[in-house]
Amino acid sequence: MGGILAMMLLLILLIILLLILASCIRIVPQAHAMVLERLGTYQGTWSAGLHFKLPFVDRVVRRMTLKEQVVDFDPQPVITKDNVTMRIDTVVFFQITDPKLYTYGVDAGRITRERMCQLLSENPAKLYGMYPEKGVIAPGSDADIVVMRTGVEDTVTAADQVQNVDYAPFEGRKLTARIESVFLRGTQVVKDHQVVVEKTGKFVKRGKYDL
Repeated sequence: MGGILAMMLLLILLIILLLILASCIRIVPQAHAMVLERLGTYQGTWSAGLHFKLPFVDRVVRRMTLKEQVVDFDPQPVITKDNVTMRIDTVVFFQITDPKLYTYGVDAGRITRERMCQLLSENPAKLYGMYPEKGVIAPGSDADIVVMRTGVEDTVTAADQVQNVDYAPFEGRKLTARIESVFLRGTQVVKDHQVVVEKTGKFVKRGKYDL
């Protein structure tokens, strides 16, 4: 009798162990990402593929899609070539390129999507007096667009940098995204992670600080 009871307890423990192990397995679909925390702090971002987490100490705090999404913004003021200010309805196509920033910034309620775009694009242009030529997609502005591909592994090396120095301050840093395409004033200058058009830069004279 005691042997049967011991076998039953062992079987129950084995089932519980299998359930715990199964809960630690995560499959991230293509064009998706998961943000992982360990003991309440950020641990990493999982890209597409099979992943394992530590039981009881790791948890997935956010699942998100990296596909292009559409969101309606409130009417935005723009300045035309005739220096006339008008308001236009705005529909923004956006894609999450940094799940960590999006999770702990936008998703945590600290900033909105509009604020994130403003901090990364509009405000720097205003800081250096280049707005609205830079920092906004609007009639009369430069069509400077960067397309970043996520869910891929890459490593920072000096050889991959388009620059006149032989070192990179982040040499060897592992990345989970890379720039695939760059459009400069509407012309594609980077395609498939390779520079296809060189020496097309244009001097932009700084204006008055307007932030």
